[in-house]
Amino acid sequence: MALTRKNLMVDAEQLANLAARRGLSESAVVREAIADALFADEFMIAMTVLRETGYGEEGEKSNVSEGAAGTQAERAS
Repeated sequence: MALTRKNLMVDAEQLANLAARRGLSESAVVREAIADALFADEFMIAMTVLRETGYGEEGEKSNVSEGAAGTQAERAS
């Protein structure tokens, strides 16, 4: 990852607050926030693709539940 200096306008109080909460520098918090936002975007794209293929429809949900219940029952035995 190549780092480049950028001139950004941010709320200084919010940035300092987030940095203190996470125990990171303000620069690291900004990098982490960008990475989190990119991950969230990719996750939402992946969920949209899954929904478009039919994953998560009622039949799928019951199969997943039955599989999980069966696995738990097997573990209890």
